[in-house]
Amino acid sequence: MSPLERSRLETLIAERNRRQNRERAEQLGGDFAAFIRASWNIVDPAMPLIDNWHIDALAEHLQAIAEREIRFLMINIGPGYAKSVIASVMFSAWLWARDPMTKIIAATYAKSLTIRDSLRVRDLVSSDWYQDTFNPGWRVFQKETKVRQLDAKTGVWTWVKTNEDWLSNSVKGERRALSVGGAATGFRADGQIFDDLLNASEKYSEAKRDEAQEWAVKTMSSRFNDMRNGWRVVIGQRLHEKDPYGAMLDTGDYVHLNLPSEFERERKCCVWCRQHGPTTAIGWTDPRTEEGQLLFPELFTPEVIAKAKKDLGSYDYAGQHQQRPAPAEGGMFKRSYWRRYAREELPALNMVVISADCTFKDVSSSDYVAIHVWGVVGARFYLLARKHEQMGFTATKRAIRVLWEEFHPSATLIEDKANGSAVIEELSREVPGVIAITPDGGKVARASLLKGGLGMIGNLLGRGAAGAAVAESGAAAAGEGAAVAGGGLLSLISIPAIVVAAVGAALVWMTAHPDQVRKAASQAWDWTKGKAQEVGAAVHSVAEGAKAAGGWVKLLSREGGPLGDLARMTAKFEGFRSKVYNDVAGNATAFFGHKLRPGEDVSGQNPIGLLMSDLKSALATVHGLVKQHLSRNQENALADFVYNVGAQKFANSTLLRKLNAGDFAGAADQFQHWNHALVNGHMTTLKALTERRAAEAQLFRFADRPNTVEQKNDYHVTSTDPNGAASEIERRQVRMTADLVRNLAGAVQ
Repeated sequence: MSPLERSRLETLIAERNRRQNRERAEQLGGDFAAFIRASWNIVDPAMPLIDNWHIDALAEHLQAIAEREIRFLMINIGPGYAKSVIASVMFSAWLWARDPMTKIIAATYAKSLTIRDSLRVRDLVSSDWYQDTFNPGWRVFQKETKVRQLDAKTGVWTWVKTNEDWLSNSVKGERRALSVGGAATGFRADGQIFDDLLNASEKYSEAKRDEAQEWAVKTMSSRFNDMRNGWRVVIGQRLHEKDPYGAMLDTGDYVHLNLPSEFERERKCCVWCRQHGPTTAIGWTDPRTEEGQLLFPELFTPEVIAKAKKDLGSYDYAGQHQQRPAPAEGGMFKRSYWRRYAREELPALNMVVISADCTFKDVSSSDYVAIHVWGVVGARFYLLARKHEQMGFTATKRAIRVLWEEFHPSATLIEDKANGSAVIEELSREVPGVIAITPDGGKVARASLLKGGLGMIGNLLGRGAAGAAVAESGAAAAGEGAAVAGGGLLSLISIPAIVVAAVGAALVWMTAHPDQVRKAASQAWDWTKGKAQEVGAAVHSVAEGAKAAGGWVKLLSREGGPLGDLARMTAKFEGFRSKVYNDVAGNATAFFGHKLRPGEDVSGQNPIGLLMSDLKSALATVHGLVKQHLSRNQENALADFVYNVGAQKFANSTLLRKLNAGDFAGAADQFQHWNHALVNGHMTTLKALTERRAAEAQLFRFADRPNTVEQKNDYHVTSTDPNGAASEIERRQVRMTADLVRNLAGAVQ
């Protein structure tokens, strides 16, 4: 081959290579996903690329930023998914390959991290691969700046030159590295990349969260060269419900690419998707379909995810990996602690308490007022109603008063802070039983005490069957795995401050201050009976009666066997009166509802002995009249019914006819019709009878189960040691007091 031919061949080869490079540069410049895969070994040669579809999801949305399809992009993804390498390092280099005059401000919570990524960008754009592929025709260098630095040996501050935080090229392109809170005056850019605005170790610092939010949302909002077209990428994992990511999403300006480590069907795709359609703004949707399906199973295997859950705990895993700062199953108050109940299933309550946590004003920036109404039965707590709104003083007072009129609580507990002090002062003049409380410790501390000390597992109940809507009163209701619009059971789980304010403050405080709860319960009952003028005299009599009742209740708690269960149930509904009194029907009655025969004198009689004798007679009536085989629960339910209405009425009842015909379901339905009594010559529906009939019907229907009627828990003890039993009874006196006071108040003559 002649020299001329060799020269022509070399020219052709060089031209072919240039053409191929141009085609390759055009391909990579127009396809960020391809650029990521091609440049991976340059940026991180120690870690070979393990490909996964989430890389394409990130690339598509970042490319939409470059092509001006999106202005503001929020990406929430867990640690370890190469988010910083892709969104901060590779994206910066790729933008310069497309337009080397692009100016970028990149920031993270620590200056050292932004400098680290700046050096990675420098190494990438200076690499042989980048130069050969794009043949940019421009040079990259770092500008020198001066910073103050403390000499550790001399303790003297000096100015030193650095060129690590300001990367630029010869055609005026720039990449400025800042840290959250750092001075940005004088610096403007075409776009901003914020990667991890908050240090995970500082997520509980309100000051740090506010600083990051203030800097990102306000300070940097004016740092664009073109305020009309400036773009921003925010990427990181959620750390707290009030972190800067949540605040920025609340503006509604961001397209949200949300990639939880484990797929959650009801949160598919992103916030933007839930509001506007099944895809993001560029038509992307999460390809996963199965609940719990992993984001990157080849690298984040089930074993890796399980270890992350163990190491991080439920709160941190939910935030960092699931991008949901409160876990779906709850954090301190887990989903498993809650059960649902239907309105008709609500048993007779030992105590009803209103608890309120007030704020100052009803402006949009104010905290929410949390008002809960809780009913207590044994170890269980029923959420009867709740309000969660931004309210001022007048609205707060009105809301509490409305709930008071509806539920007539034993006590109304109001935290003595913010508007609470004024509400306490005003309401105390209008209704009895208002108590000012100042709970000890913060919300987390109170939640820990409540969760551990009061045994919440399975004992928190919110009203509503599966799929039920929230009642007007605001009672909790939730379908299986579905949130309820307007705030339901899931909102209670995901906003622990509300739960702690209304549950922890109330119940923990009640346990620690039984005397004040007794006083409030007594006041409330006297008010509702129209005896406010007799409070002074009644309180003393009631207190004496309660003392006597407590002794008999302790003895009753030791009664064993089937009759003991029945006796505790009947005693719960009858209550205890130390004096002879007339019941609503005008019958002379004493102790635990014992009907006096003409001329009978019960002085010196054992109240428990009389109760047991009367219940044996009731059981004998049931055995003599019922022709069907009955379980113990059914016998007890019918015996309590006979004890209350009398043997003759039971013998003539439709309930008995249906039962003897084998219609057990129809018989159970008949209990509810026996909730009337003759009062002052008029047949009247009584709440106490309605509650008793509901409990009897519930027990009757649970024929094949142990006696689980709620009311027995107050009188039943588990300790076999006499001292232990007595101690256990003492601990339960708080829950019993309100109910006993109601019954005893009627005996005050």
